[in-house]
Amino acid sequence: MDPEFSLTVLKDKLAICRFDPGNDVPAWALRSSSFHSITRTPDEVSVVLPQKNITGKETCCERDWRAIRVDGKLDFSLSGVLLSILDMLKNLSVSVFVVSTYNTDYILVKEQELSRTLRALKRRFVVHTEPV
Repeated sequence: MDPEFSLTVLKDKLAICRFDPGNDVPAWALRSSSFHSITRTPDEVSVVLPQKNITGKETCCERDWRAIRVDGKLDFSLSGVLLSILDMLKNLSVSVFVVSTYNTDYILVKEQELSRTLRALKRRFVVHTEPV
């Protein structure tokens, strides 16, 4: 196990929603929550949020994702932390969606892949689970 890093599985099921870049993001997608990420590019707006917040049925959303947080603040000079996790998941053929913040990284995997993912990650990292 890598004593330098631990991981925490966040409790909420998440969704990844796509919006057109020229439109406003609906208010329901901006509601305050424990985990929320908005990325705007010239091509799209992606919002990651708890799926229980989704009220727009016409919205393009991928549901049933779970987030695994790399605990602690990762210095910008560190290299290979995210790569080592992604490499383990690549070997399992697990698809991921990554959200990076100033302090750390979040690896999202589909709910149905979570148990298998955690078994693999526990071979190298200490893994915690957020209380429900």
